[in-house]
Amino acid sequence: DIGASMTLHAFGAYFGLAVAGILYRSGLRKGHENEESAYYSDLFAMIGTLFLWMFWPSFNSAIAEPGDKQCRAIVNTYFSLAACVLTAFAFSSLVEHRGKLN
Repeated sequence: DIGASMTLHAFGAYFGLAVAGILYRSGLRKGHENEESAYYSDLFAMIGTLFLWMFWPSFNSAIAEPGDKQCRAIVNTYFSLAACVLTAFAFSSLVEHRGKLN
């Protein structure tokens, strides 16, 4: 890994899980009427997703040596993004009780 991003993201994931475990309270399971997403929130999430899909490969390969290593970093980034999308769709279909993509 050229930029040590695996180490950085693994730390972030474990740190987030630890903080979520510490702050979790079982009494908060009941829903609230304001928990629905707003239109602008969904719109910003879609814009951010498109922005990352367009520019993440160039960011990920910026410090690689020009040539084959840089192209490999870009292609690997697109492959990992595609694998994440397919995995998210698969798990969404498995978790939903009717098999729908929700």
